[in-house]
Amino acid sequence: MYHDKLHNKTYISDFISSIRTQLVEEIKSLDGKKNIDIEAQKSRLFKRYTLGPLKVDSPIPSEPRRKKKMLYNNWGQQYEADIHEMKITLPFEGNGELFYCKPSSWTMVSPQVDSIDNNGKKINFTIELQELNEQEYNKAVGEVVSDIKVNVPNVNKDIASWDNGLQVFIDGEFQKFEGFLSQKNSFYESIGLTVTSKADQFITPSPVTRKVIPKPKFEEKGNIKKIHPKLKDDVYRDIITTLNNVGRAIERKPSLYIGKGEEDIRDMFLLFLETRYEGTTATGETFNKKGKSDILLKYAPDNSNLFIGECKVWKGSKIFLETIDQILGYLTWQDSKSAILLFVDNESLENVRNVVKSDIDNHGCYKNTVQESDDSFSYILTLPEDKSVEINIEIIFFHLPGRK
Repeated sequence: MYHDKLHNKTYISDFISSIRTQLVEEIKSLDGKKNIDIEAQKSRLFKRYTLGPLKVDSPIPSEPRRKKKMLYNNWGQQYEADIHEMKITLPFEGNGELFYCKPSSWTMVSPQVDSIDNNGKKINFTIELQELNEQEYNKAVGEVVSDIKVNVPNVNKDIASWDNGLQVFIDGEFQKFEGFLSQKNSFYESIGLTVTSKADQFITPSPVTRKVIPKPKFEEKGNIKKIHPKLKDDVYRDIITTLNNVGRAIERKPSLYIGKGEEDIRDMFLLFLETRYEGTTATGETFNKKGKSDILLKYAPDNSNLFIGECKVWKGSKIFLETIDQILGYLTWQDSKSAILLFVDNESLENVRNVVKSDIDNHGCYKNTVQESDDSFSYILTLPEDKSVEINIEIIFFHLPGRK
């Protein structure tokens, strides 16, 4: 009958830590939104993240419902009897999640209830009476309510410091946020990224520039130079940073990747890229899909691939090398950019990183290593058919244990 055990789910210090993280992330999520009323946001967040104090009000009973139940007498013999079941509602004030938290000073009582409705601010529990009399009712209800309330003072003591310092904390986080916006806008301006006119949350790289090959080749008429489009290095690094940030967020939330395949996870990355960039090519075409697990950025006039991201679940060296060759087959222009997003189910990433490093170092198109870190490797490769054409490739590792 009872299924929610109180003050036994998590430590209150861990709960407050998660609330703090959630608050910070919500402030960061304001990045890109138009016409933010900072004071209104502060007021909203203060109201939302104030935890207490918890206060339990008087119980409200429902009408009794008679039912049959097997009971035991003093000699252990079982018999069937009529009992009266009553649903009790216990209104409260404050954050209902705190009833599940174990305070730092804890009286070892973990009452069980039917449910806690945090939106309706009520605790629901059930009592059973053998006789419909006031004394038995008060005793049954009083025992449950007393157990529910016994740790409330300890909880309120633990959350008081959070509530008392909440406004100062919010003010400080908004100062950081405003400083971040200022720094970000200066960075975007310095590398040629601007906020679109349609919505501040969309970031637009400058149109892809076309660059003359150092040794020009001419068409048949001899007077038209062939030019190669190039994705700006700063924009490429911003794309890689975006992919990395999205992947790290997915790593922290197993519900986003458990049971998901390459395409499902790919679409999460694609969503962020599509909303981050607009007007990337001369015709405004943005990131799109190609085949099963690719993310493409094209140069519209000649349909060439400027950037390709390949999403792959790690299945060993053979598949990884096939992916490298596949990417090299897609990219034909000089200064093309690429990334492989490796989703690793293995318990450890170390062996996978070692295999990848060995495979790249021994690949026939390997030219040099730009950098290696725990999270990603950056390399310069060449095209198989033209060793003068360099390809940037970023190998990014995402640890998704239990994905299958």
